[in-house]
Amino acid sequence: MLKSFALLLVSGLLWFGVSATQPALAAQLVPCAVRLPALRAVARPASPVTKAFQLAERLERAGQIPEAKIARLALAKAVADSAKMKWPAGLIDADAINLIWAAHSLPAAKREAGFTGLRTFFSRYLKSERPALAAFKKAFGPSLAKELLRRGVAGEEQAFLNAIAAAGTQPLPRLVFADWLDEHERPASAETIRIAAELERLPVTREHLAERALLKKRLYEIETTALREWRESATGQLLESVGTYKTLDGDGLPVLRPHSHEALLASTPEQQQALTGLDLAEQGWTSELLQRLARLELNQVRTLDLSDNSLVEEGVRHLAAASSSFKNVSSLNLGSSFQAVFMAELTGRRVRNRIGAAGVGVLTAPTSIFKEVRSLNLDSNEIGDAGAAHLAAPNSGLKNLTGLTLVGNGITHEGAGFLAAPTSVLGKVSALDLSHNGVGQDGAGNLAASTSIFQNITSLLLTGCGIGPGGVERLAAATSVFKNVTNLALMDNAIGSVGARHLAAPTSVFKNVTDLDLEANNLGDEGARHIAAGTSVLKNVTSLNLSYNEIGNGGARFLAAPTSVFQNIGQLELQNNQIGEEGARSLISLSSALKQATSIGLSDNALSKELTELVAQEMARRRPRAK
Repeated sequence: MLKSFALLLVSGLLWFGVSATQPALAAQLVPCAVRLPALRAVARPASPVTKAFQLAERLERAGQIPEAKIARLALAKAVADSAKMKWPAGLIDADAINLIWAAHSLPAAKREAGFTGLRTFFSRYLKSERPALAAFKKAFGPSLAKELLRRGVAGEEQAFLNAIAAAGTQPLPRLVFADWLDEHERPASAETIRIAAELERLPVTREHLAERALLKKRLYEIETTALREWRESATGQLLESVGTYKTLDGDGLPVLRPHSHEALLASTPEQQQALTGLDLAEQGWTSELLQRLARLELNQVRTLDLSDNSLVEEGVRHLAAASSSFKNVSSLNLGSSFQAVFMAELTGRRVRNRIGAAGVGVLTAPTSIFKEVRSLNLDSNEIGDAGAAHLAAPNSGLKNLTGLTLVGNGITHEGAGFLAAPTSVLGKVSALDLSHNGVGQDGAGNLAASTSIFQNITSLLLTGCGIGPGGVERLAAATSVFKNVTNLALMDNAIGSVGARHLAAPTSVFKNVTDLDLEANNLGDEGARHIAAGTSVLKNVTSLNLSYNEIGNGGARFLAAPTSVFQNIGQLELQNNQIGEEGARSLISLSSALKQATSIGLSDNALSKELTELVAQEMARRRPRAK
């Protein structure tokens, strides 16, 4: 980075030393071209303005930020020369350069007035590093001044967004952009991008969970402020007629919620290029509308949410066939929520997505535009085992997936086998959700038998998969996979006390689990004893859900015993069990192993109002007080 900075500085000084009587772009860029191959390739004698503009665009798309800045300086000088303006001595101020560029981008009817205002501004008011806004408005008039300011800042911001899209997962352009946001008094927006980059860098391992939790907490605290900054920004104002920013994506960039179909479809190319994320959930996007959507210039969009839209194979086909739109999408949600599925069953109306196995085949085809997708949600799309086979096929275009959510898709043990096959392309997946599929005991065995796939899994969600105690035994005995799992959900699998024993056995692979969900598994007191025993491998668990498990006073005593491995528990859910006053008191006693717990849920147990309040008071006492 220091090398790039030095190169930029030296090249800039050499360039400014070139005589103003040499307006050709090639002459202006020769000193830079000697050191920069990207510049040398396009530095040819021609129209200075045209060549500089093309060069700046090309470098920004390639993510070459330092080189792009030089090209933008060349563009500003070329425009100034072509307008017969006197270039202010020593002018390298970014805001002033943006104003020259903005004036050049004005409609033809306003362009001459813009340049006249610039000449007046430079000759009479450019006496400080950042000229006063009042002086600027006096030179241009209020209306034109406002448009120039918007175009100048928006132009530079757009250049960063172009570079970020072109860089894919590389964080450097985002971090440079964060610095720029700080300089333009948008600290919350800058911080969200830096936090997102740090979360991406930190592995999801037990050692980093506390640090990641603090970062996520901070992100939650500043998200509202960051969104306000984005709405008030030049880009936000540009998109005001299209929609409004509602959320941030995984990179800390804003996601726009359109006012309507037509508001988005009628947007200008300038507005489309400014979009980094689109929330189109529950907006009734039909196949016909999606065909029109795919024709827009949405090259910068990285997050696309089309959940709950009655989406079928035809709609996916239109999206995947886009020529350039969506080529940089990294997060794609085509799922159907539980509410949409319920309403579809209740009303008979098509209010949920059903792309089926054929739709997955289109999505994963080598010709599909969605090659950069890393996070994919296909919940409740009826893809079945055939859809799972498409996702894992060697010729699938989705080779970069790190997060895969396939809840409620009718996938059986065969589909699980396809996902985990040695030829599967899903080796980068770190978060897998197969909840509410008929995977069963054999499917769990197929997942565990994988030798090369799923080695990176840190989050494994198998709620309601019918795996039973035998399935848990197979998962826990895996030799090559699941060693890095920190988040494990086995809710509603009827694993019983036998499954609990397999899960916690000294030979179990789940030694690094910190978040464990065992709700509704008929564990009973015996199951509680197994998971809390001194030989249990679950000593790193900090969040444990044991609700609806028929646990009584005996089970509560096992969990709280001084020999219990749950010394690090912070949150414990025990709702809807059979715990009485004796068990509740053991959980919060001075000798309890649960001294770190700041939340113990005991609703719907056989407790008096007084004891319920006592537990609540003890939890409140343990929580750190806000400063």
